[in-house]
Amino acid sequence: MIFLDTSADLVNTTGTSKTIAYTNAGNMLFVGVFSVGDTITGVTYNGVAMTKVGASVTVPANSVAIALYYLANPAAGNHNIVISSSASVVLGGSAVSYKNTTGAIDISGTTTGTGITSLSKSLTTTLPDDWTLAYVCTDGFNVSAGANTTLRQAGDSANRGLLDSNGAINPAGSTTLNANFNGSGNAAMIMVGFSAASGISPSSSVSLSPSSSASSSVSPSVSRSPSASPSSSPSPSISVDETLLVDLFQIRFMNDFHAKYAVLGNAYQDTYTVQNNLYKDKYTKYVSKKGKQ
Repeated sequence: MIFLDTSADLVNTTGTSKTIAYTNAGNMLFVGVFSVGDTITGVTYNGVAMTKVGASVTVPANSVAIALYYLANPAAGNHNIVISSSASVVLGGSAVSYKNTTGAIDISGTTTGTGITSLSKSLTTTLPDDWTLAYVCTDGFNVSAGANTTLRQAGDSANRGLLDSNGAINPAGSTTLNANFNGSGNAAMIMVGFSAASGISPSSSVSLSPSSSASSSVSPSVSRSPSASPSSSPSPSISVDETLLVDLFQIRFMNDFHAKYAVLGNAYQDTYTVQNNLYKDKYTKYVSKKGKQ
């Protein structure tokens, strides 16, 4: 499952380059850029060249061109995004990063419109759990999110921005991002679908007994009531002491899980902390009780 990391506006400037620091903790970075004239020659992050998605698109009846770049596994921490141009023009853009992606583009497409108050683009994703993202620019009207779309980062001039699906497209199939404008004008949009890393889903649950082992497809969301009875034999129920022993197995599992999956993001780490503290407290009480017997 994909998670948002962070986003930022790359305030526009006039020149042959634009440099701005960006703090990344994700594993896929997108930068939407614009320039007066199709003059952008490349974008780097921490000195590493980003990949351009398809070709630039020009806003109809306008000289402004937009492009979308991405980078898989960008360096963590605070590093510079540098936009380069072949001529001294007005240029800028917006950036957004995500966690738990494959770093790969599933599908992409573009669209333009003239004399419009909204612009939509549909793509048919081929992989489950894709997210979609679009960079849109108008010739002077403010951009806002339409149906089933989130404005992730507006530009310093509100006539452009990054929008996304704010969730997984599951099952794979046709999906649409929608941008609205506060007036009738011309606009261009570049849209992509990008894929999620395979792994666990936070909606899954795990059930353990003293003689069982964790499944390979588990989540940090351990859902089990202290009064629940594992399917063990010959007895159909277990004592309180045995229940606490089950919790000890849960502690051991959570430690193994954390070591393997903490990289997936803060949401997993927060869940791990809550669950682990709960089971440690139960086990402490169990040890204390046994010591008094």
